[in-house]
Amino acid sequence: MAINAQNRLKEFYTLCNVLGVGQLDNTILDTATEIYLELRRKKMTVEDADILTAAFCMSHDFTLVTNNTQHFEIISDLRFCDWA
Repeated sequence: MAINAQNRLKEFYTLCNVLGVGQLDNTILDTATEIYLELRRKKMTVEDADILTAAFCMSHDFTLVTNNTQHFEIISDLRFCDWA
């Protein structure tokens, strides 16, 4: 096991609580499924983590702030802006 893994995990969960980091729920997973199917129909692919990130933002009516716009510009209805 990694050095201080248990302490680091506690710190991570504390940080998530302080920042209000959301958790996956069925709404987010349903949105992610829709994104995946839409991209598949278009014969396009995006990393699973990017699909989940987009689904999280879309489900909460958030704007995604990123400098990795190439991964997100092919996802319909996703609001994003390039912070760079």
